[in-house]
Amino acid sequence: MSVIDADTREDFSVRASFRVWGPAPNSQPPRLGVLNPHELTALLGILPSSAHKQGDLPQNNPNEGFTWAQEPWSAGMWEVNSDYRVHSRNLVDHLIWLLDLLDSVKDQLREYIDRNDLEADFFCLIQVEDYTGLRLQPEVLKRLTAINVPLGVEIYS
Repeated sequence: MSVIDADTREDFSVRASFRVWGPAPNSQPPRLGVLNPHELTALLGILPSSAHKQGDLPQNNPNEGFTWAQEPWSAGMWEVNSDYRVHSRNLVDHLIWLLDLLDSVKDQLREYIDRNDLEADFFCLIQVEDYTGLRLQPEVLKRLTAINVPLGVEIYS
């Protein structure tokens, strides 16, 4: 398997997010806590890229190119992502930016997630014409596991 050099590709885009949400009844185990995004923002001192409470109506953004259904959100969500903050097509650069942002608050973050019975993850999106592999160095994997949440990667071609 070969690994692509993302920085040389014109047809390549990437983003990485850290998300917290709840309730998450379909998670294993089910997480039934209700997220208060304002409380989490105040605790961490990090302004989210997006946030909403359970029951809020979605706010459509004409720049996103799609329209959300106008049903209330079934779960609260707090997300910080690398969009417009990291100007690289290398996924590791996006993840390191997130890890640097969260490193000093990882203990408070983990305690808040556990105490409030919430779900969280790192989520990465890669869009490329022909994708052949992904490689993460042990230092990045170690930092990701220190926060103790799943890592999801979706690849679209």
